[in-house]
Amino acid sequence: PPEKIVIGMPMYGRTFENTNGLDTPYNGIGSGSFEAGIYDYKVLPREGATEYYDEEYVAGYSYDPKSKEFVTYDTPRVIAEKVKYIKEKNLNGIMFWELSNDLSTGNTRSLLSTAYDSLGGLKNLDDSYNHLNFPSSAYDN
Repeated sequence: PPEKIVIGMPMYGRTFENTNGLDTPYNGIGSGSFEAGIYDYKVLPREGATEYYDEEYVAGYSYDPKSKEFVTYDTPRVIAEKVKYIKEKNLNGIMFWELSNDLSTGNTRSLLSTAYDSLGGLKNLDDSYNHLNFPSSAYDN
């Protein structure tokens, strides 16, 4: 049922090296921010790369013809479209992996801010009490 579906949104990009761009073969993955092949969203697009949006697939990516690096990732436009879909289908919500990879919420390219604004701000967010209990946690639930 729709009320049980939560859509995941990555705050990272996957890299593909030695490629001529979209729909072409690649050989290898980039160095990444924290592990090979994965860059934090906050460092994308990489210097020298041009960012693109594919309307048919609702997908964001960047490509640098000099380094031959292709990176696929969600952009603010992709996030806004995903939120629109979630609202149209009455899905339960969204989740991000991983918030520290985003830009500051004051930045116009922040994915979290884009989702927040696309959802309609604070008045449309669930503020239910967290019923999970972690008695040994140092933090309030």
